[in-house]
Amino acid sequence: MEIGVDPRWKQLMEQGADCSCGQRHVGLIDLAFLQPADWKDAPAKEPNENLRMDGDFLSDEYAVRQGKYFAIRCVMPLPIAGCSPPASPLVVWASVEKDSFEKLVAEPRPQLKDPPVQFAARLVNRIGGYPDTLGLMGAAFPMPDSPPLLVLAKNADPEAPMHQLVQEHRDGASFDRLLEVYAAQGHDMRGAFAGTKQ
Repeated sequence: MEIGVDPRWKQLMEQGADCSCGQRHVGLIDLAFLQPADWKDAPAKEPNENLRMDGDFLSDEYAVRQGKYFAIRCVMPLPIAGCSPPASPLVVWASVEKDSFEKLVAEPRPQLKDPPVQFAARLVNRIGGYPDTLGLMGAAFPMPDSPPLLVLAKNADPEAPMHQLVQEHRDGASFDRLLEVYAAQGHDMRGAFAGTKQ
């Protein structure tokens, strides 16, 4: 079924759906990760302008661990198959090399260029609803009006079958898959559509 004629899609876009988080969501929701994965002793967040390149640092957009590992907050769209252009935005963290990090910090909201500027990046969050996503590889593209756009390209292991997130990021996820991903992040709306015919 084309998602445009799926009554569940129309309900979500127009009337909304009650969620396990206690709210009623209308339209696609942002799924945001507050920091890179596996950082139990992460420091308290500071303003971006307090950025330090040594030790540990965390702000809304930058992360430095032990002065050796550098990450930036990115927006990674999850397209919905059969529906264009809507995509559910995942706000994630991606690790980059130190020189790339310094360039992104120096010009955080640059004008678009042709060809686009890009930096090699690795996803450093575990996104529920998928096999372990930590380390998936791609590129970060600086954007003029938002955090960098993360585009996944391949698995960390090039010999492994294509990761489900890489495939759905490229080809789109079904509406049912979208609801599964939402539920895995603590936003289960599937019950709101139980009586809606597909």
